[in-house]
Amino acid sequence: MYEVMNMGFEEFEEMIDEFFERFERIIREMRRKMKAFEEYLTEDIEGGALKPLTSVYVSGDKITVTADLPLVEPSSIKVELLNPKILYIEAKIKREIPSTYISCSLPPCTFKYFKARVRLPFPATKISSVKLYRDILEVVLLRE
Repeated sequence: MYEVMNMGFEEFEEMIDEFFERFERIIREMRRKMKAFEEYLTEDIEGGALKPLTSVYVSGDKITVTADLPLVEPSSIKVELLNPKILYIEAKIKREIPSTYISCSLPPCTFKYFKARVRLPFPATKISSVKLYRDILEVVLLRE
């Protein structure tokens, strides 16, 4: 604190300028990351599909994939192993979601589905179980 009080106006002005430059860089980086995240979530915007948030866990001979699927019709959930390294998830949303609920920067549209192709860290041989609990889909696969 004492150092700030003893510095001259030019030094103080430089310190403030540096602070704002750093702040502007952080804001630009945040905007870039938010845009990339929006693009990731809305990859199939023309098809009315949102990409659900997913996680992949590996434990022994099992791979567990979770997907956040709020507002879906449980009977509409489709899970398929497209190849040993790609799991496909699709589910119909109970009511259409306007793009403005996701982001004000998206073009006007509505989302009707969740769709995702999840890349697996290891090859899988088959789907062992599929469960939906409190809007979280859990898919357990057996590793090769």
